Parts: sequence; C-alpha cells; structure tokens
Amino acid sequence: MQAPESTIPCINNNFPFVVPFIRWADLSTLSAGYAMPLRRIYDHEFVYVISGEGEIIIEGQAHPAHVDSLFLILPRVWHSFRACSHQSITLLGVHFDWVPQADSLLFPVFRPADEPVEESLFRVPRPLPGWDLHTLPFLDLKGRSPVRHALEAVVMEYSRESATARLAAGALLAATIIQITQESQSLHHLKVMPPLGADAMRRLERARALLETVGEASLSIEAVAAHVGWSADHLRRVFRLALDTSPQKLQRAARLRYAKQLMRHENLPISTIALRCGFEDASHFTRVFKQDNGLTPRQFLALAKKA
Repeated sequence: MQAPESTIPCINNNFPFVVPFIRWADLSTLSAGYAMPLRRIYDHEFVYVISGEGEIIIEGQAHPAHVDSLFLILPRVWHSFRACSHQSITLLGVHFDWVPQADSLLFPVFRPADEPVEESLFRVPRPLPGWDLHTLPFLDLKGRSPVRHALEAVVMEYSRESATARLAAGALLAATIIQITQESQSLHHLKVMPPLGADAMRRLERARALLETVGEASLSIEAVAAHVGWSADHLRRVFRLALDTSPQKLQRAARLRYAKQLMRHENLPISTIALRCGFEDASHFTRVFKQDNGLTPRQFLALAKKA
C-alpha cells in the first residue's frame, strides 16, 4: 500500500517544531501460515501486534510475535514476518522518518530482497534512547495499554489522508515515542534483575499499573499488594530490588503528575484537585506538592497561568 498523495508539511511560524514524518501507517493482516518475503526498508518502522501470533525474523533471528509486543525495525535490517500455522496475525505498522526530508514521498515503503536498492535513500539507523535492540529486541507491553492506544490514534489520524492530518499524526507519534522510551527503560530494569522470575515480574508490573492509576478511590499500598497476591512488606522489597524505589514514591509521583495536569488544564479548586488525585485533603496535598516541587500548588498554578 502506498502513502496517500500529499505535500510534505512545512515547518513555519504556525508549526515551529519538527515532528516525525509518517510515510505510511495502517493495519495489515497475514493469514495463517503466511510468511512474508525477506525485505529491507529505507526508513524506520514500529510494528505492534494487535491480534494473533507468529514470529518476526530480524537478521536471521526469530522472535515470538504475540499480542501487545512492539518491534522497532531499522533501515537496512533484513527482516520478515510469519503468521503461525493455526491463526492469522494482525500487525499495526508505522513507517516514519525522524524529520521530514525532501525525498520523503519518493520511494516505496520497502524493498524485497530480490530488487535493487538505492543506497542514497537509506536513512541513518536511529534507535530509541534507552532501548537496546540487541539485548531487548522487542518490548512485551501486555498490561501497558497506553502505547497501543497511542499508536492506534496515530493510524486513525493518518487515515484522514491530508497534509494537516499527517502532521498531526506525526505529533502524536512524537508523544508515543516518549511513552515507548519510558516503557523500554522500565522493562530493562526488570529484565536485568535475575532474582525475579517471570511470575514475579508480571505481578510487579500489575502492581505498578495499579499504583499509577490515579483517582479518588486510589488503592492503598496494602490493597495493591493483596491484589497481586503479596504482602505489603514483600511488595516494598521487590520494588526496592527491581526498581530502586518504593511503592509509595511511585504512587505519589503519579498523583503529582496528574495534579499538575489538572492545574494546567482545569479550572478547579485546590481542594477538589487534592481529592481527585487521592490525597486526604488540601493541606496534605499542599505539603507533599511543596516537598517535591519547591512551590505550593497555588504558586505553581499562578506560574502556569502566566506561561
């Protein structure tokens, strides 16, 4: 499938920033047992498994491709996809350049192995910061829905098939890349901790997701520990071992991030923000906020309104 015809969005006073240029973004389904021919691409591609299972072969090495696994394919790298023998596999793909270039619309998405290549079109391979593709060839994002939702939003925006939509999709991809970088760093911390088995890692990630879910009915540390089948003391030990932090600090950071979002974008009383973010009252919220930011919520709000 070719990218829709459009001009490359200009970077001008109306859009004074550079976003990734998306050449193509869509879903592709491989039928059961199908093996895609070996290929190389000129640009970069995120591949996210939406449904089904199979394998992605990268430089001769096969990697399991199951639901919620994310791959980053670099330019020049030989790769192919295979669906398993008993079911199809649906892949979400986003081909992109890190910045728009004059030839961004001039070449196909990929080149099969038996076709000549134009060396000048290959982009310089650029992996994500914190994601070592050699030690962590794919990210297992099961239970981490924000990345999937973000990539689906990129595809939806791109499908509007206009230069403006492509620019908006690129901006969404830039935000998604930040999210992916954070997830890859977190997963790396888990992967390098030999005392943790697969079951403990799953429980830890579930606990982390619960602690970062902010609201008036946020779970206590004890409730989160019980939810994943641990005691509160064991949860704290695992967090210290694997993440070098505590459940309390992780939860507090998530609450404060959400509080800042509300203060920037919602016209709410400080007492309401405190309750929405899971703090006991406005006084408790103010004390914690100032400890972490050096400002009271009211001082932060005043500065945010001036920005």
